Amino acid sequence: MTTATYNSYPIQSVASVPGARQKLSTSTFLLYGGILFAGLVVIIALIAVLNKPTTALCHFTCGPDVGPRLSAPTYYENSTFGYKVEYDGNYFKPTASSSGVQLSLTVGGGGFIHYSATSGSDVNGAMQKAFNGLNTNAFQNISEIEPIPGAEIGLVEGQGVAYSASYVPQGGGKSIPVSIAVMASTFNNVTISVVAIDTTDLSSPTTFPLGFADGELLDGPLTNTIWAGQP
Repeated sequence: MTTATYNSYPIQSVASVPGARQKLSTSTFLLYGGILFAGLVVIIALIAVLNKPTTALCHFTCGPDVGPRLSAPTYYENSTFGYKVEYDGNYFKPTASSSGVQLSLTVGGGGFIHYSATSGSDVNGAMQKAFNGLNTNAFQNISEIEPIPGAEIGLVEGQGVAYSASYVPQGGGKSIPVSIAVMASTFNNVTISVVAIDTTDLSSPTTFPLGFADGELLDGPLTNTIWAGQP
């Protein structure tokens, strides 16, 4: 930004100009006008900054915006436990089983979300079972990072733990750092556990804090899970 400069001109004495005491000189008027304009610009800028909307990158811990559920073109429905999972077929490929489904990303780093359900309300037991189901030949050096505060599946609060690990490709190759989230929630005597795994990427300020490179995509199905009997 450049600073405005003003030329200096000879100014007659106020005493020698009749009525000059009641009027502003041209240069003084311009000076005051410039100050007033600059003040207005500052005030408008402050108002714009204070009213700028912010984005909360909570992922995995926030409910969806108010609006219709199941707005995506496709969804999985479990006939045994009655829950549904909305997903976008442009980004996910489903592989179903009797108790759940695995939604694998077809874009990005190739992460996935694996759902499983069981009768009862043992959240801790469901989380432990989901963790024990990890393929330790593929996912090595698993290390707990921290509990996931506010973890929830759909609109049902639950528990969750984040892990870091190394993924070893089948047949060998260079290992890849990955992030793992294991969560579980219970509602109406049904407990759903979720394992989300994705490539770790902490290089971007918009990355999910636990390192999920495709956190926003993975968060969609997880947030839009509808439980049987849920309003």
